[in-house]
Amino acid sequence: MPEIHKKNIKRAAQNVISFGDTDVFPYSFENVLIRRNTDGFVELIERLSNSFDEYIKSNPPQFENILSPVGYNGYRWITQIDPYWNAFMLSGLLRHAVELENARTPTTERSVHSYRLSADQTTDDLFEKEWNWRSFMQESYARASQHAYVVTTDISEFYRRIYHHRVENSLERVCKTNIPDKIIELLSAFSLGTSYGLPIGGPASRIMAEIVINQVDHLLNARGINFCRFVDDFHIFANSEEDAYRCLQQLTELLIINQGLNLQKSKTRVMTGAEFIGTFPSHLVPGATAQSDRERLFTIDLNYDPYSPTAETDYETLKQSLSGIDFLSLLDEELHKSQVHTPTVSKLIRALRAVDGTVREQAIKTLVGNVPLLYPVFSQLLIMLNSMRDDLTENETKIVCDAILKMVSDKSYLMALDVHRAYAVRLLYRLPDYRVDSVFTDWLANGCSALKRDVIIGFAARGGWDHLSDFKNRTAGQTAWVKRAMIAASYGLGDEGKHWRNDNILNDFDRFVRDTSSNFDASSYGDLI
Repeated sequence: MPEIHKKNIKRAAQNVISFGDTDVFPYSFENVLIRRNTDGFVELIERLSNSFDEYIKSNPPQFENILSPVGYNGYRWITQIDPYWNAFMLSGLLRHAVELENARTPTTERSVHSYRLSADQTTDDLFEKEWNWRSFMQESYARASQHAYVVTTDISEFYRRIYHHRVENSLERVCKTNIPDKIIELLSAFSLGTSYGLPIGGPASRIMAEIVINQVDHLLNARGINFCRFVDDFHIFANSEEDAYRCLQQLTELLIINQGLNLQKSKTRVMTGAEFIGTFPSHLVPGATAQSDRERLFTIDLNYDPYSPTAETDYETLKQSLSGIDFLSLLDEELHKSQVHTPTVSKLIRALRAVDGTVREQAIKTLVGNVPLLYPVFSQLLIMLNSMRDDLTENETKIVCDAILKMVSDKSYLMALDVHRAYAVRLLYRLPDYRVDSVFTDWLANGCSALKRDVIIGFAARGGWDHLSDFKNRTAGQTAWVKRAMIAASYGLGDEGKHWRNDNILNDFDRFVRDTSSNFDASSYGDLI
């Protein structure tokens, strides 16, 4: 019997189809192909699983590490993993989903609120929706009301500092298969041979991070320490200041000794329960009534699924909820600060979809005209605009694209990051402007593999066949991602593309792209980006 069951691979594929393989990179064209040919993809991952050693030697895992902004002055590495190996890794973890969740602190304790694996093994969403940041904060509020002191702290560079042997040990205690060995081999490849670090942004890393830190959860419980945790954030509750410091010391010691992790000193605070409650976000206080527009904005659930059977009703309900909020005044208030309040602006950006048309155009114009001030949430703005692109008016599209092209022309640091450029490709490709071809040509020559892949599909989607005809002659030495994108795009080149495909040696991953793209014509590529 195979170690990874077909149902695990199907669920991993459905999760990727519904949510993408990561929440920090754009939805790749490979994910669209997985949606179009799910059965073929599942069969491919089955073969990979059954012949892991052969595949990892003949098709070494492709990945891309690039910078992403954190705040105004910081950056972090984010990693995009080859969609095939990502699906295999996630499938392997889902094979043991029940055991992994059962090994964690029970939800009845209400202390651990992050990424609880769903008991429903048939759903595309892997995690229970009721356990989240809001439940963490509201449970913390309830406990703070009953304690004299609260400690708030978080782990420094949590994902990037997790040691692989800790992951291996944690998985092997629960997973009685060879899957942990294979996952560690992949992690080592993604970390360039170093013995630590989980890729940021995907569900597989979230599952692994939770099972690793689970040890500390158990040790805190055994010591009688009253705490709540969400990912790397800890809240500890104590009846005296002395007890609060004792608990903080124990948490620090447990993390260093057992996980080699440290707390962020600058984010660690010991305060009274009254102070914690007094500074608690008003929109999260159970039973509180929102007074201001800002408070009302935070009470609105902006999660909207356009593919839901009730999508039309949900959208109208969301619009109605936002109708009484002075969106532009809230935005203007933030833009008059030296640094914006990131949660507020993030919420405003997420609300863009359901804002009235006239207000929306002015809001978009204001947002793209003040990008330096919005740098910490610029990726979120690009993500939202990308998700709305089918609904943007011609004028709104021009406003957005002109702003992006100006940033590129000015060589702005705002468009120097490949992750921002990747989102920009998905907005620019529709603009009939010669400047887009120039920008795409530069990015195709000088971008990372993930960006080059997206630019190829962007050129195909805008009918840039002269550029792709030229580039196909220079694919020797390019990465697997670039080659696969060119395979998909080559069908728009007719016989010229066919001859190019026939001249290339293809592996199983390449053949999946070739076969799934074979019914494309020159007008089909907008669906891939």
